[in-house]
Amino acid sequence: MKRHSIDLARLASLASRPGVDPRMWVMLARVVSDPVLDPNEGVFVDIEYIPTGEQDTAFVTSDYAGYGFGSYSPIERDDIVLVAIAGGDQGNGAFVFARFWRAADKPPTDLAGEGTAPTTDKYIRLKPGATYKMRTSGGGGVDVSVEGSGDIVLKVASGTVNLGASDLLPTTGVVNGEAIDTFTGLTQYTLGNASAVVKAKK
Repeated sequence: MKRHSIDLARLASLASRPGVDPRMWVMLARVVSDPVLDPNEGVFVDIEYIPTGEQDTAFVTSDYAGYGFGSYSPIERDDIVLVAIAGGDQGNGAFVFARFWRAADKPPTDLAGEGTAPTTDKYIRLKPGATYKMRTSGGGGVDVSVEGSGDIVLKVASGTVNLGASDLLPTTGVVNGEAIDTFTGLTQYTLGNASAVVKAKK
């Protein structure tokens, strides 16, 4: 694959010609502040457009957002981002909608696949020290299903795997497990809320 560098001077020259719409719709920018959370509106950062150096405040978008719910991926100072300008008019606001890796912020080595190809797996690696959190409410749950012969693996280097509620009361945090006894063919039900410590041996 042949790679091409962006000739910013040439782009500027083309944009200044008669008949060319001078408005900017999508721009590169660098984040120049720590993110700020407005509890009513969401997350904002100050940005510096590349290559003009003009500064602006931008709203950080999410691919899943609504009243009291949504997803958020942390954004940091010095991140390089793509910014959309609504209607090409900066008066309508700037919106950070994408981030990407570069030489100064290399992708994780786990992304490597065969040869020069990236992995074909869906992959999330958190920044060291960060925690991945999922929350549901109103009767919602978390459903992870493996179809076929694949495995579900929970593995920790030196910590613990906790199942159930943190208070470990008899009426809360019930954990149910079932499996087929390969010798008798019967279904076995284990765990329940009878014990705060579970050990399994095959």
